[in-house]
Amino acid sequence: MGYCSSNATARGASRLDDGGRGTILLGMRAIVPPPSGIHPDRFLQCQEALSDGLSDVALAAIAAGWRPEEVAAALVELADYVMLGVLATQDFERTLAVLRKR
Repeated sequence: MGYCSSNATARGASRLDDGGRGTILLGMRAIVPPPSGIHPDRFLQCQEALSDGLSDVALAAIAAGWRPEEVAAALVELADYVMLGVLATQDFERTLAVLRKR
């Protein structure tokens, strides 16, 4: 079914049956765990660990009919939401720690 399914499955993602609805479903691949301790390339290694799975998602969306620029913009927006959630959680945890000390 187009570029995504053949390219994604060639890299190891499994294609799942959607019951004939035309939806492209890809199985999630394992993500390499981070190195132990502090590593100078940890951020780059995280990007590499996420790269194939993120590419699979993007290619599946394009194969489903979304334009590449829509997919890229949506991924950026979703990543922003993830970061905002992380920051909000950290702020909440700091506030709780202060309140617990009182």
